[in-house]
Amino acid sequence: ALRHACTIPLSQLPTHCLKGDVMAIAILEKEYKVGLESCKNNLHGKLLLSKGETPPIISYLQVKLNNLWKPLGSWHIVPIGKGYFDFPFVSVEYLHRVLVVGLWNLDLGTLRLFNCAHDFNPNLVK
Repeated sequence: ALRHACTIPLSQLPTHCLKGDVMAIAILEKEYKVGLESCKNNLHGKLLLSKGETPPIISYLQVKLNNLWKPLGSWHIVPIGKGYFDFPFVSVEYLHRVLVVGLWNLDLGTLRLFNCAHDFNPNLVK
């Protein structure tokens, strides 16, 4: 699947295995803890739209939020599936400034933010 998608040599990718009918990879505990540590500066969010509304392109959403969050320094937006986003911030202080508002009303919808959870999977949200 990754043969033509990236320049990382296949020898550097983790070895996969099958767990039932699902393909999986093992993640070392040390790497898992590093990932959890980096998650402390992240928020997750979902853009709540009116029924039938077309989701905006990411760059449009980033411009809208940048106007609101400009004093917070560096942050970015990463789509993680099913209308959910990951928002990494430079510091926990900036994260808290955004999180305290909770819901951000934008002209295109309402952005609901919540703390990053290490086991969050947008595909499992109903």
